[in-house]
Amino acid sequence: ITSRWLFGAASNALSGDIQLEQLPLIPLMTFLPSNKPLEMQSGTLNGVLQFALDPAAWSIKGDLLVPELFVREPKVTTPLLAWKEAKVEQLQFKKFNDGRSHLSVHELALLQPEIQYEVNEKGLSIFRRLFMKGGDSEAPATEAPAKTEEQGKASEEKNPSPSPAAKEPRLFTLDLRSVQLRDANLVFTDLAIKPKVQVAIRKLKGSLLGISNEPGHFASVALDGLVAGTGSMRATGQMAFDDPRLNHDMQLQFRNLPLSDSNPYFMAFAGRHILGGRLDLTLNYKSVEGQLQGQNRFVIKKIELGEEVPEFTGKRLPLGLAVALLEDSDDVIDVKIDIAGNVNSPEFSAAGLVWQAVRTVLTNVVTAPFRALASLLGMKGDPAIYAIAGEAAFLPADQERFTQFSDLLVKRPHATMELIGTYDSDLDRQELARARADRAILAVSGFKLEANAPLPMPSLSDKRIQAGIKSAYAAEIGRIKLTQRILTLPDNVERYQQLRQELISHFAVNDAQLQALGDARARVAQEAMLRSNPALGERIRLGTPKAVTADREGIPLEIALGSK
Repeated sequence: ITSRWLFGAASNALSGDIQLEQLPLIPLMTFLPSNKPLEMQSGTLNGVLQFALDPAAWSIKGDLLVPELFVREPKVTTPLLAWKEAKVEQLQFKKFNDGRSHLSVHELALLQPEIQYEVNEKGLSIFRRLFMKGGDSEAPATEAPAKTEEQGKASEEKNPSPSPAAKEPRLFTLDLRSVQLRDANLVFTDLAIKPKVQVAIRKLKGSLLGISNEPGHFASVALDGLVAGTGSMRATGQMAFDDPRLNHDMQLQFRNLPLSDSNPYFMAFAGRHILGGRLDLTLNYKSVEGQLQGQNRFVIKKIELGEEVPEFTGKRLPLGLAVALLEDSDDVIDVKIDIAGNVNSPEFSAAGLVWQAVRTVLTNVVTAPFRALASLLGMKGDPAIYAIAGEAAFLPADQERFTQFSDLLVKRPHATMELIGTYDSDLDRQELARARADRAILAVSGFKLEANAPLPMPSLSDKRIQAGIKSAYAAEIGRIKLTQRILTLPDNVERYQQLRQELISHFAVNDAQLQALGDARARVAQEAMLRSNPALGERIRLGTPKAVTADREGIPLEIALGSK
């Protein structure tokens, strides 16, 4: 620690510059407010800070770097939290004499973080068990049978939730402008289910923008990664970090998950073993002051049922009959489930809702060329490839398939492949305009995005986003029109919703731009295949872009197999 201090006797002020080089963090672990001691295997602190003290407050600001952190529970080999590097830019903490404090960070970047999220036998998360008052001694309320949307609404009419009390001014406020995750690994373990469930999400990347604990402030979330080897996940939306359970609007997409990994849940809730199959899952959850509306979509492919669980004490579900009635000619079951309720109600549970209503079965058509490639490669599940609406991008699992297809062509020297870029005229026109508008808004708002990271939705409650919307609107539509809108629209979130929507509508997308999007998708696919095998350049060709109708998974890429 190297420092220099200045004391102003006349003004009763103190200031100093502090330089930290490889300061060990292990001694600081004793100050961590955990219910039991945690062990730090490695971790040092580096940075340059400025300290200031005056009669009204004291503050500290600067940049920090924390490499090679490793924290674990005693007698546990896996880390509770670890990372290769954490970089904190423009940190500033200020403590006022009246008890108020404020923490702001321009950017927190985590490189290769590893996080263990565990639910123990009592249903308590590892962070609640380690840090909340009571720890393991506080068991959650007994989980009651889940409610459908209609049952949830009826219960709320009989027992409406109390009006929230007026909140006192916050003593601590947080403004975390940007969190960037790069190549993260998250392991989720549920010990409350027997046998235990363990799912690993790897190569997780993305961002959280505009984090604040101010009431009514929503942060933007955009993450994607690989799940269970062959699957993908993507999470986008907004949540209020004041209390994420009470206020959020999130969408989670899981693709091509092995159904056998969910076998413990089938055993616990349905009393039946699952031997095989693949799962696509889309979850849409929106909560306003604890009133939750959820939409769930499960697409189950080629499910293989096993024997019933002996001595099962729950309510058995007739899975055999359900499969016989709901499975279509392509061995696909498509189920939509809506839920509603108050998340604070002790009788509300989302866990069992997936078993209560089966509404719709749709047919999933897989193109013949993809079936042929899957057969040659011995693939399981659906080998089709889908582009993300409005983007010339594919999910990580699909990008890995490009490599597999490329390796197959190497072993088939007389085979050729034509990649046909596709676009959905309605969906892509809408999403491409939205993406162009949101990128313009985020850019002028000063938010930095990774080149290949998913695009977040701007948080309209963020003052910086609001200013960015006005700047983008003035640049694209005009300052006179902006002035008219500001004079006629109340200064609230609805104003910026309308301005953003008008900006989206302004970015008119013509047919030529749609064809260019389709062509860009085909080129991205071609580049991915040639990256591992450049010699295939003459055998992987580009076809003419064409309009298609989006499937439930996205925009289907088309291919044509040929020969020299």
